[in-house]
Amino acid sequence: MMLFRVLTTILILLVVVTASGQSPTQRIQTEGELATELCRDGRSQQSRDLLLSANPSLVTNRLWRELMTKAVAASNGPSPNTSLAIFDVAIDVARRQNSPKLLATTYYRLGSTHSALNQIPLAIDAYEKSRANFELAGLQRDLIYILADLGALFFIQEEYQKAKDYSEQSITLADKLKAIVLPKNWTAV
Repeated sequence: MMLFRVLTTILILLVVVTASGQSPTQRIQTEGELATELCRDGRSQQSRDLLLSANPSLVTNRLWRELMTKAVAASNGPSPNTSLAIFDVAIDVARRQNSPKLLATTYYRLGSTHSALNQIPLAIDAYEKSRANFELAGLQRDLIYILADLGALFFIQEEYQKAKDYSEQSITLADKLKAIVLPKNWTAV
């Protein structure tokens, strides 16, 4: 009976190690190492989930920043589509952090990448998710940019009423925040 338990434990360990892509001697110790493993080509969503679950102490803001750095670099490189998969991993990390601000920022950069790839409907979807998370986080100043970008994308799509609505919302919010932040007697030079 004891031998059966030992063999079962070894089998489970081998399955977990194989699924996570690590050898028993290869231990992930830093956020940078985890980011590199998460971004490895051909890694499945299930494999990434296992890696994140196996390393909860490394699922931090630093890991998110490492992933964002890799995603932005990939979006500016020879294969910008690679960045889309990395942004998805950064979204997973932001969700695990339960951070609307990180989610909003990630969706914003994802939307920018889709826009640069001329994937306008996907850019709009990402920007809408960014907008919702910036609202949830209470970051109104960031909403100005999201609303303006949505206005521009809807203009490109020739959906002029939506373009106008988003652009007006952006301007109204900017005026509102300017009135809150700047003293009444302040004038631009």
